[in-house]
Amino acid sequence: GASATAGDSGLDLPAGVVVGQHALQFFDVAGLYLSQAPPRVDDARLAIDALAAVVERLGSRLGEAEAPIRQALHQAQLAFVDAARSTGASAPDA
Repeated sequence: GASATAGDSGLDLPAGVVVGQHALQFFDVAGLYLSQAPPRVDDARLAIDALAAVVERLGSRLGEAEAPIRQALHQAQLAFVDAARSTGASAPDA
């Protein structure tokens, strides 16, 4: 609720982990767009580019969350390439 304490709001975790968990929502969003028929590659590209921006800008500041986020980014990029091939779109910037 509005009177949440640090213990139940996730603030007992390092900021890198919390930010990383939120960044992974971009991964989920990209997956949803790519799973549409036909894949919504332009929308997915925005979500993947947002995830890439977090990884590239924050890098090691994400702490223990950096490796899984980089892995998620790689998976999203591969899924994008597969979907883009089927629609003729170009790859994301990242």
